[in-house]
Amino acid sequence: MSEEVRKRGSRATRFFLASCFLAFCFLLPGEPHVPSRTLAFVGDVMLGRGVAQALDGDWEAAFAGVQPWLARADLAFANLESPLTTAPLLPSSPSVGETEGGLYDLRAPPEAVAALRAAGFDVVSLANNHALDAGGVGLAETVATLDAVEIAGVADWSPVYQSTNLPIYRIIAFDDSLTPLDLEAAAGAVASAAERADVVIVSIHWGGEYQAAPGPRQQAVASALAAAGADLIVGHGPHVLQRVEWVGETLVAYSLGNFLFDQPYPADCRWGAILRVTLQGDRIVAVEAIPTVAERGCVVPAGPEDSAAIHNRMRLVDYESTNLRIYEQPGAQTVNLFQSLLLGVLQGATEFLPVSSSGHLVLVPWLLDWPASGLAFDAVVHWGTALAAVAYFWRDWVSLVQAAFRSLYRRTSRSLQIALARGKVWAGGDAFSLESAAQEPLRLPPAQDLVEVPDARLAWLILLGTLPGALAGWLLEDFFEGMFARPVAAAGFLLVTAALLTASERFGRHEHNLDKLVWLDALLIGLAQALAILPGISRSGATIAAGLACGLRREPAARFSFLLATPIILGAGLLKIVGLAQMGGLAAQTPTLVAGFVASSVVGFGCIHFLLRYLQRRRLYPFAVYCAVAGLACLPVALVRGM
Repeated sequence: MSEEVRKRGSRATRFFLASCFLAFCFLLPGEPHVPSRTLAFVGDVMLGRGVAQALDGDWEAAFAGVQPWLARADLAFANLESPLTTAPLLPSSPSVGETEGGLYDLRAPPEAVAALRAAGFDVVSLANNHALDAGGVGLAETVATLDAVEIAGVADWSPVYQSTNLPIYRIIAFDDSLTPLDLEAAAGAVASAAERADVVIVSIHWGGEYQAAPGPRQQAVASALAAAGADLIVGHGPHVLQRVEWVGETLVAYSLGNFLFDQPYPADCRWGAILRVTLQGDRIVAVEAIPTVAERGCVVPAGPEDSAAIHNRMRLVDYESTNLRIYEQPGAQTVNLFQSLLLGVLQGATEFLPVSSSGHLVLVPWLLDWPASGLAFDAVVHWGTALAAVAYFWRDWVSLVQAAFRSLYRRTSRSLQIALARGKVWAGGDAFSLESAAQEPLRLPPAQDLVEVPDARLAWLILLGTLPGALAGWLLEDFFEGMFARPVAAAGFLLVTAALLTASERFGRHEHNLDKLVWLDALLIGLAQALAILPGISRSGATIAAGLACGLRREPAARFSFLLATPIILGAGLLKIVGLAQMGGLAAQTPTLVAGFVASSVVGFGCIHFLLRYLQRRRLYPFAVYCAVAGLACLPVALVRGM
């Protein structure tokens, strides 16, 4: 490695380490980051009787319509009303009552466990009035069947631990339907569980059937268990939805209704919900209800009319006064057409101008008190800016891709021929050795490979520079998502962007074109792009500043920055879109998604052209001043609001 390369690498390394120090100075004053965990809860699941007949052995179809919401949770929980057993019905069981057609029989065949496994359930409650429909033998077979597919069955008074690293969840189940629950003993069990786990979840079978509101007994039991240390109480048994409310610092869902049952009446027996609770450590930070309906043996997302009724029944619409983020049904329109256009323009402008698009997308809706744009909108507008970069540099990309493949082919061909010359080659049964090869040297192609072909070399440097950002997004996704919920962080990191731009202008040498870029430079610029995943640190600002620190002139640094950003924006957007498309519900957002996409792509294209022209003659100081002013203006507001 030449002395010049070592000097440039040393300067760039010092610049990058200083950038990291500035960034993490804004992280240290805040609370230590705790990864968030999402838990999904549903109500009664019955896989026998009419449900089994409707499915006719196609068990995996039962929850296919809502499976993504369950599978994406760190823990998914249901109340299983069907013993999974071949044991005979036990008429003497207190839960087996008379109907017009004979005895209640909610048993399901053991193979029905395939429905629970395909849905992604981790834990089911067996503490209910139908767990012993086939007696102790049936319950034992149910537990064994669940164990075989690694689903934990929580029996009455028998808590289980669940852990997704940290925190540790202790789930304890009670039945208050067949016989009244001993409140003193139950409170003691909850208090004991609280000493052994970070989060205590109580599942309880209680309440009067088909009652739309919790009764006095349910409220009294909830208060006692909350006082004993329960963090979350999830009820079931009434077969209809009941409200969700806070009892002190405990979230209580009195009844999540029927998730999957074959009861056709009353009409609200078909209503259910997936209650998704997000925790950071032992603190509940978000609650989301996904309305569902059961029809013909399957669970599907509820339509608009049923969704409104379900939200009203659960009273989630009244939760604006709490500090929780309460979401509407996924797929519901969160921003209007005007807001989507403005946010698209904002994304298109700030993605390429060195002023941080992520910081603006966090701070502007927050300052204007707009609703959250949602993951789908964010992914689409980022794709719009990626399309702008591809469209603007399409000739560059064609040349880069072609050159990369040519270099790969030439290097492979050259290596193969050298390997053949050094060994023995058998052709038509005759061998020729290294000595015969030496008498007639092979005609190898020129070594026009990664080092000597400029476009090929640049393509591989872009690939190298993309790796740090891709790895950071993949390994630290929870950390970065948590930062996007903190406007104070976005405001603080705008100041970091201002410092980076100022330092790069002040100390960068600004001498070289892209043909002088080396692998160490590309890696350091890629690390700057990884740092820019934090909201408020501009991707283009950080990478252009790193390029200047590596000795690049302003316009080549910006060009490399835009080329480097394109693959990672496309990849991240694709992953989000695929995940959201699997969950459905995007059709309702089509107008706002299209508006945001078009606005971000058109404005982004113009801003690329503007900045490349601008940097041919001018400096980055105006953008540094803008970031400093925006950060200083928003930071006090964010601190006052406690965000």
